[in-house]
Amino acid sequence: MERFPLVTPSNCNCHLSIVWNLLRVQELTGEEGGSFEVLLGLIERTQSDCTAVLRCDTCRQVRFSLVLITLVSGILVEQLEACCNGIGLCQNSEPSTAASSSGLKASLGDYELDDADSRLLARELIGLRMRQFSEVMVLLQNAITEVQSMNKSDDLLQDSKTGLVCLESIKVHGDRLSTLLQTLGSQNLNL
Repeated sequence: MERFPLVTPSNCNCHLSIVWNLLRVQELTGEEGGSFEVLLGLIERTQSDCTAVLRCDTCRQVRFSLVLITLVSGILVEQLEACCNGIGLCQNSEPSTAASSSGLKASLGDYELDDADSRLLARELIGLRMRQFSEVMVLLQNAITEVQSMNKSDDLLQDSKTGLVCLESIKVHGDRLSTLLQTLGSQNLNL
């Protein structure tokens, strides 16, 4: 197998789950921010699928797989930011009218949590998902760095450029994810 080939060899199809996730994330960006529950579920599935691809000895060396994960990761971080701002979980953000009208409601059986408890639960759930997804970003960065270190010949220069672009995207989105996690962790929800 050539190093950092463009497409996945036919004997491995685990990258197809990332294509599905990318399509679903793109659908979500077209919706009015998507729902909180849908976003949490999509992050969980994407995190699981990306981790599987990044642990696959074949797919972690394929440019297409790594670029797909980079794309879906960047879009998900942007969706997380929009969601947190939309439901008023970030400092200096008020819930959007859509979030206020639909309400961020949670219930325990017949008991419905009040707004403060619902926001606290939302903050904890989204923080958990972000921490888990940041592990994907680290695995992705390691995979790209590993592949780049194997590619030294001039004919693979294009792959090196792709790797650099992916690494820059990972850094930018990883920093945004870290900032968002710090904001959520340090915020007083006026309980």
